This record gives sequence, C-alpha cells and structure tokens, in this order.
Amino acid sequence: MTTMSSPITNSPSVSSQKLNVQLLMKIQGDKAKLWWNSSVMLQIGIILLSGYTTLTTNFTTEVGLFIIPLLSICAPLLRWRADMLKGAYQSLLRKFEFSDGLGWVILPREKSEWLLVLSKKQHQQVTATDRMPEHYFASNKSPSPERLLENLEESSWWSKHIAKFTSIAFGIFTVAVLLGSFAILLLSIQSAVNQASLISIAKVIVSVIAALFSLGFIRLTIEYALFSQASAKFEEKSCQILDTGKTINREEATKLLHEYQITRAGAPMLPNWAWALNQKRLNPVWTEQRRRK
Repeated sequence: MTTMSSPITNSPSVSSQKLNVQLLMKIQGDKAKLWWNSSVMLQIGIILLSGYTTLTTNFTTEVGLFIIPLLSICAPLLRWRADMLKGAYQSLLRKFEFSDGLGWVILPREKSEWLLVLSKKQHQQVTATDRMPEHYFASNKSPSPERLLENLEESSWWSKHIAKFTSIAFGIFTVAVLLGSFAILLLSIQSAVNQASLISIAKVIVSVIAALFSLGFIRLTIEYALFSQASAKFEEKSCQILDTGKTINREEATKLLHEYQITRAGAPMLPNWAWALNQKRLNPVWTEQRRRK
C-alpha cells in the first residue's frame, strides 16, 4: 500500500507549486492503456499472421521461424510495460483521492517524480494551472470524511456500471468468436477440397480458440464482472454511512476508501471506449438522481 501524504500545512514551498493532477492522471492512464492495447493488437496480429501463413504459401519459412517468435516475445514485454504504468497511475489516483477528499497535500518530492516522466509539452500543460475546468468529483462539500465518502460513492457507482458494460462487451465478443470458429470448422468439413486443407483450417481454428485464453479475453470478462460486483458493495457501504446523517468517523471513511483502492488496483483498467460509450447515458442519471445536494 502506498504511503499517504500528510495533512495540509501552510508551507509556501508546497502551495506555490502548480500541478494539474487531474490532467496528469489522464496522461498517465492513457499511456498505460495505450501500451496495453498495443500488446493486445500485437497478439491478435500474431494470430492472424500465423493463420495466414498456415493457409497460404505467400510467406517464406523465415516468417514462421523468426518474425512470429520475435513478435511473440515483444507482446508480453508490452504488457509488462503497461502493468508498470498502471501501477504508477493507480498510485497517483490514490493520492489525488485523499487530496480531494480530505485535503491531504501532495508533497513537492512526489510531484517532481511524476514530472520527470513527462515530455516537455506535457510538463508545460500540467504545470500551467492547478485544476481542470471541471471538478473531478461532483461533491460540493469541503474536504472532510463526508466528502471522501461522497467521492467514493460516485467513483464506485461509475466503476460498477462501466465494468459491467465492459464485461458484457468482452463476453459477447468471446462467445461470438467461439461460435464463429466452430461454424467455420463445420462448414470447412463439409466443403474441404482435401484432407490437407481441412487440417490447415482446423489448425487456424484451434489457434483462434487458444488465443482467446492467451489474450485473456475470457479472464477479462470474469474480472470486469467481479470488479463491478465489488464496486456495488463499496457503493452500498458508503451510502449506508452517509444516509445515517451522523458525524462520519475519519478512520472508518479512510479504511473504506483504502479497501476500494486495493480492489481497484487488482482489477483491469476500465477502457476509454467503455467510458465514451456510457457517458451520455450515465451522466444525466448521476446528476439528476444520484448526486447528493
């Protein structure tokens, strides 16, 4: 677990440094997702290339003996890099949540480490101002345990719905590929010219099915579903505490957020396309029905 920053002080050196943490989070998150997407696309490319070389004679044996194994080595390296960037993004997000919820200061030494990994243009963008035009969380409370739980309620509510949508999307894709593969195999058996062509097609089908497991689409379907269920539980817990109307214990609120952060860190990152496809549908619901006044 990452060590959290200390509560707010009036130190001039802290307050004088500008850092748009929200923009920095977006840059770090998008970078991690880009590497992860590149890894997935490379693995899909390997499967397609393997299938093409199996069914045709357009490529020489060097493709099978050198290029495909080389790409197979690069794919997990890209995934490893994506996991490293995801860890850095999650650490930044955790500190931001406590900064926004409880007013904990992000220390200058922490800021300097984050800025080192940015390009010159990105450095200028994130240090131009302290905040983006819109607040990251909808709560209008001042930093307090109550605001912290309201932020948690909002974050877990969005995670619940986006993760569920993503799980369904990956599930539909996986089932479609499996059914399509078996359908092609059955059609191939009926229309195969000779046994050699049938064996080649069968090899490709088996490779596609195996790829669903190696690429992790089946695992992702399950993990997104589990993350959606876990987010729903955290949303319910935060609502129960807020709805009592009593003074919220800081330690209890902090512990609950810690548990949510640990759960989120172990789940796959929510893809940008899932956010984009659901924002117009979910934003009005949150603003009109769920947002606390």
